[in-house]
Amino acid sequence: MLRHVIAAAVVALSACTVEPGSGERSDAAAVTCDAIQELPSLGRSHVPEGAPIEPPSRPATSGSHYPTWLDPAGPVIDHPVDRGLEGYAVHNLEHGYVLMYYRPARVPPGTIDALAALARSEEKVMLAHYERLPPDAAVVLAAWQRLRICSEAGDADVMSGIARDFIERFRGDAGVAPEPSGG
Repeated sequence: MLRHVIAAAVVALSACTVEPGSGERSDAAAVTCDAIQELPSLGRSHVPEGAPIEPPSRPATSGSHYPTWLDPAGPVIDHPVDRGLEGYAVHNLEHGYVLMYYRPARVPPGTIDALAALARSEEKVMLAHYERLPPDAAVVLAAWQRLRICSEAGDADVMSGIARDFIERFRGDAGVAPEPSGG
């Protein structure tokens, strides 16, 4: 019986709006995330670097990609990334990375700072400023064949907790990445 209650609570929280404090709604502080999507594999073939790649959805979580890493100067890309990001990012995902994408106009600076600190403190985690997210997305968490879209990311602590949970579930050997020990 207890197992069923716990399972029901987990299902209920998988797509949620979390508002900090006393329960009063504050749009600036809410965090709203869809349930984690389990997406079909679109393959993992390497294509020549620079070849056009048009993923069927953004951000991509599998599919054709470049044979080299998305490897900027560090785990945080705070300038707008160009159109070719996913060609490299999918290679990272193939090796067990988690990428946290954000649209700055929809995410408070404190939440961006908290996610950047998380990316800097964790292995195989990157944060990228990316404008080509789905229209309703503020933050998107991506791993191989897994995606979580958050339309509101106002509370830094709550958003960091959601991101940390996603990282623990899908990074490296914990997820379904085909080559998790690489990189």
